[in-house]
Amino acid sequence: MLLDDGFHAKVGDFGLAKLSSDPALSEPGEQKLSGTHTAGVGTKRYQAPEVGLPGGTPAEYSYSCDVYSYGLLLWELTHGEVALKGVKTVQLGPLVSNGVRPPIALPPCLAVIKPLIRKCWDHDPTKRPTMEACAKELLEIERERARTTGTPRTSSPASSSTDNPSTAAAGSSSTPPSNGAEANVAA
Repeated sequence: MLLDDGFHAKVGDFGLAKLSSDPALSEPGEQKLSGTHTAGVGTKRYQAPEVGLPGGTPAEYSYSCDVYSYGLLLWELTHGEVALKGVKTVQLGPLVSNGVRPPIALPPCLAVIKPLIRKCWDHDPTKRPTMEACAKELLEIERERARTTGTPRTSSPASSSTDNPSTAAAGSSSTPPSNGAEANVAA
């Protein structure tokens, strides 16, 4: 994640992106990106459990893998620390594959985001929301916050695309991740 001069977050890619088909043409969890990728490509801390363990077979990436990573990013933004910090890189794959996720301990003002985080990092990729659903949920959370507090949005309309869910970011559901255990883990 990169920040511009106005502190707007931008997703950066350093050569790992590939062209993909339109995600609207398939169901969540079935939205395949182009081609098969070698297991272990990308930043291990943010890899979805289905991406594979070292020495495993190549895994097909789907948009659901990105939603999993987004869930971890939301966790980090709301907790102000790195997810599963203290866990060595070689330990991450087995822990995540066994359903371990960082514990969610949000202050009351952020508690409304907890179901979204859990849904994004669900162990079953078909149960994760689409990014469009994530964006719609965040927009609804923001609208409700503005309605109840009387406080307008904090970003300027000229520099924000939050009214367009396909360009904004974050799903909804209050169900916890299947096969997912929130746990404190140490190295």
